[in-house]
Amino acid sequence: MLDSGTSLDEAFLDGGIYTKEFPAIVRHGQDAGQLADDLVHYSEMLFEEMNERTKQLVFSIQPIMFLVIGMAMLLLFMSIFIPIFQLITSIDG
Repeated sequence: MLDSGTSLDEAFLDGGIYTKEFPAIVRHGQDAGQLADDLVHYSEMLFEEMNERTKQLVFSIQPIMFLVIGMAMLLLFMSIFIPIFQLITSIDG
């Protein structure tokens, strides 16, 4: 596409895998002569956004995981001690 005379920002419009604002950032960086700096700032912004989403996902999954682990520990505890209690009551009786 670029060899046919299409500009870089227009080439990213047809990609489909880039964010909507990416071609505008490329265009702005090319016009200002600071494409590398703009892409670095954009990547930092995307990294922070991804980091926040990951934190939110972990915070929403964490209570569920604690509950599952707690239930597994309770089942393990009961599977060990219920036979012991049954043995003690059968000896006393």
